[in-house]
Amino acid sequence: MLNVKKVLCSRLATVAEKAARGALSRSANSTSCYVYYQPKAPKDLKKFRKF
Repeated sequence: MLNVKKVLCSRLATVAEKAARGALSRSANSTSCYVYYQPKAPKDLKKFRKF
């Protein structure tokens, strides 16, 4: 039972990581529709850009 729990947690962590990386990539490569206020993006976000 413990081994099944470890495998399940490992797979869940992998799926969560892929979802987070996908969200970061979409966020880094999209433009904002806000005209009046656009907060500064963190410098670490640049490593997820395509170019």
